[in-house]
Amino acid sequence: MNAKLLNQFAIVSAVLLTLLGTASARAGTITVVNLPPTSTDLATGITPNKHYVCAFNYGNQNATTYSVNSVSFTHFGWAKADNSLWATTNKVDSHGGRVVLSCGGPNTGNLLADTSSAGSVASQSDGNMRSILTDIVYIGGTITSNAWVGQEYDNLTPGDQYSLRIYYRWWSGDRPQNFWFNGEGTWQAYSGNPLDEDAGTNGVLSNGLTCYGARYIEYDFTAATTNVFCLATNVVAGNPFLLYATTVEDDSAAYPYAPFITYEPLPYVVGNPAAFTNIDMNVTAIGTGPLTNQWYYNTVSNYAGATMLTDGPGVTGSTTTNLSITQNLADYYFVVVSNLYGSITSSIAWYNPTPQFVVQATATNVGNSYVQYYVIAQGVPPVTNQWYVNTANSYSGATALADGSGYVGSATSALDATTNLQDYYFVVVSNYYGHATSSITSYNPKPSIVSQPGAFRSGNFVGFNVTAGGWPALAYQWYLNTVSNYTGATAMTDGSGVSGSQTASVTVNNVNDYYFVVVTNYYGSVTSQVAVVDSQQLEVTAVGEPIWNQTSQTNIIITFSDLLDPVTATIASNYSLTGAGTPAVLSATLGASNEVVLTTTPLSGSYTLTIQNVNDYYGIMMSPSSTNLVVGVYPANLALWVRANAANVTPDGLGYGGIDQWNDSSGSGNTLYGFDENAAPYDPVFTTNTLGDPVVRFTAANATEMFAESTGSLKITATNNAAISIVAVVNFATLNGGTNGEIVSKTGNGPSTDLNIPAPYDYYVGAADASLYRGNGGSSGDGNSFGQFTAPTGPSVGVPHVLVVSEYGNAVKHFLDGNFVGTGVLNGGFNVANIADGGNPLFVGSRADGAQWLTGDLAELMIAGSALSSYDVTQLSQRFV
Repeated sequence: MNAKLLNQFAIVSAVLLTLLGTASARAGTITVVNLPPTSTDLATGITPNKHYVCAFNYGNQNATTYSVNSVSFTHFGWAKADNSLWATTNKVDSHGGRVVLSCGGPNTGNLLADTSSAGSVASQSDGNMRSILTDIVYIGGTITSNAWVGQEYDNLTPGDQYSLRIYYRWWSGDRPQNFWFNGEGTWQAYSGNPLDEDAGTNGVLSNGLTCYGARYIEYDFTAATTNVFCLATNVVAGNPFLLYATTVEDDSAAYPYAPFITYEPLPYVVGNPAAFTNIDMNVTAIGTGPLTNQWYYNTVSNYAGATMLTDGPGVTGSTTTNLSITQNLADYYFVVVSNLYGSITSSIAWYNPTPQFVVQATATNVGNSYVQYYVIAQGVPPVTNQWYVNTANSYSGATALADGSGYVGSATSALDATTNLQDYYFVVVSNYYGHATSSITSYNPKPSIVSQPGAFRSGNFVGFNVTAGGWPALAYQWYLNTVSNYTGATAMTDGSGVSGSQTASVTVNNVNDYYFVVVTNYYGSVTSQVAVVDSQQLEVTAVGEPIWNQTSQTNIIITFSDLLDPVTATIASNYSLTGAGTPAVLSATLGASNEVVLTTTPLSGSYTLTIQNVNDYYGIMMSPSSTNLVVGVYPANLALWVRANAANVTPDGLGYGGIDQWNDSSGSGNTLYGFDENAAPYDPVFTTNTLGDPVVRFTAANATEMFAESTGSLKITATNNAAISIVAVVNFATLNGGTNGEIVSKTGNGPSTDLNIPAPYDYYVGAADASLYRGNGGSSGDGNSFGQFTAPTGPSVGVPHVLVVSEYGNAVKHFLDGNFVGTGVLNGGFNVANIADGGNPLFVGSRADGAQWLTGDLAELMIAGSALSSYDVTQLSQRFV
């Protein structure tokens, strides 16, 4: 281990804030340079005519070596099965230099990790540099802020001028780093600290090139000793510095070299084309100074016969790096860059000054008042427009338009038309250098169905809405039939329970018939699809005593398969109970649009529920009526119910307060067990919180957890359309980076790549959110289909909260203390029919891969294979208050 290096970085880590204020008698310069893609490696600044002390690239591609512009890189790989490296390392490269790496800081364990081909590098750089930017060295483990990566580069010559370049690229997120360099005897901070490795995605540079996030930070200095150091510390926890490649070059006068062009000329318009002032061309070159520039032009794309430019009318900067012209825009240009050691000629640049289309001619119906045809084109001003019309889809025989007779803007970029909407249009855009003709566009003025008829209910009325487009005015005619067919249909008229038969919205009195509409205008007509009121048989999907009713037992909750008619669904006499004591139904109220809550006289046993005369939302009666429904515990499919009390918790008997067993009260037999009953620090502790409530206490520091063996009820997979509910009463002690908020999970049990795949769920809380993962969890390759939804609000720490996540299909709802804190759809193309459970245990307080843990008190946990409504959650939360 390099004691000098570790001592350097240990001092820096200890007095980081002091370093920021330290002045240096000798100060190098620190700059950040973009690496836009140029189809070559020119933008890297790496050229074979420089003297390199070292050139390294990092990661685990041990057998892969690269060269950039003929400069060879030594790959900093190591042959270890786990792709990791302890403490300090060093390697000598083909240029004779040496690099030593080390790291430290909170939770790092002085462990460096490596990887390759991580993330996308598309469009971030070109040539071999793109390949180099896939290999990474970084700090392993779960790190907090201010973890550091140190670099030492050796074999420098004191007194020489050097450039240290560290190459990096945009990743995706927020990765701010503080940088310090020391090559001149004193630590020097980068003035732009913190530098965000992930800052920006696409940006246009001053020379018109586009930067996609690849960059390097360069430290130019005069060597005080034979070493130069760099220190990088992360600002955001979990986002360490990513080290891809470095070079150290000796720029002293002893190594002069000829010019080398890093950015070829690329013409671009100064200002937008409508406010044209001039066209500029920039060139960037490196080489031993001084460098001179001389621009040339030609009337053809050729070097032969070119004329040397001088400043004068229409030309400025002919002997600089920036040529600006306002005339002869159709010519071709190049530059020769020279110094005492040679010269280099750029590629030929050309700006096409004729009009170019940015957006071809298109048509838009503007508020059903007129149709607008428009085009966006650019070119050297002045630019003129001329619109043409034709009765056929052809340029031949077209007529030049003039304003009037239904047309406005015939000589502008936007033509407005109120007549001849079935015709075809195009535009010719011209300037001094030429013209361009757009594609032919048209607007179909015939009616079209935007949205097919859909049933609705308003008060006591049931009807259908249709949305149509087309040139006004639109006329509507509704038809009905006794079968799902157009043949034999009858045109509807208002009266006898029908209204709106010639509008976009019709109401009807017969919900069993079939309906469609014909929409007409001057140009034609269109017929909608046949629609019918949803007559799906109304059924009961769940019935039972809710969990929040277990102390008073005077409620029954009923979930139906469809939306309910609020009148018939809330008539108490439509429900009756038979069983012990034959309790009475006192009232029926809507808990949700498809949910009824019965208030009853006290319940004391098992009952059979009979339902009659209940209609769905559109008035279709439930037939036959539901009878012989056994009243059970609600939510349906209750799989796990553990409560922290002396009756349910069994201590381990070792005197440590650890838990050997936590009994399941759901009736499913899914009892939780301690992870290691003979090692108390790894089991949670049964205790009381500051409010005096019994709780089970988990700590991430001791990796405490409990588990239940896999059972059919804990799979909760495709049953009931993949519905699931998780209810947790928990007091979080910390939510550090989201890693200490794991509540419950079942993850993969295959190879290590599957251990963090939810199978079928993973519910945890971060510092400002709560997340549910659902997915597969089978063998390798099956764990690629999973979805995730994160609520925008999370709980606070230090006080108990009631957390609920409820999923039905792909729709997920999060609740905090009875209130909505987020609703949405699982992402990632999640397919509920694709869920698999590999038979692995259910973990409480941790995840199988150890990436997530719980730090806090768990008072109660429920898992059910059914979704909860907002009403259920509100009532359930009140029970815990």
